[in-house]
Amino acid sequence: DDGARDFAVNLKGAQVHLVNLSGNQIGDDGARDFAANLNGTQVYSVNLSANQIGAIGTIDFVANLKGTQVLSVDLSSNLIRDLRGKDFADFVPQTLLTEAIVFPYSCLELINALT
Repeated sequence: DDGARDFAVNLKGAQVHLVNLSGNQIGDDGARDFAANLNGTQVYSVNLSANQIGAIGTIDFVANLKGTQVLSVDLSSNLIRDLRGKDFADFVPQTLLTEAIVFPYSCLELINALT
């Protein structure tokens, strides 16, 4: 979704800390591109719930948070049934994440990665 990418690009230099893009059908590519453009912003909380993001998009999103200020993400009500906790958790130490909501999916590896 080009709109998600463009939105993130336009956050650079803004005093925005919380972004709620829930229910916008961003999808895998949009989630990845949004996160990839958060560097240089002051965003620390992102809600991308109900955006038709799958397992690959979730992993790409988290991988692209490296170097951002994002501490908290809400990816609930997406299409992440096939996501393995270890795949997600492998990228968490490279980020500043302290909270991740990915229900209905939950996994011990996620909890361990965030503690």
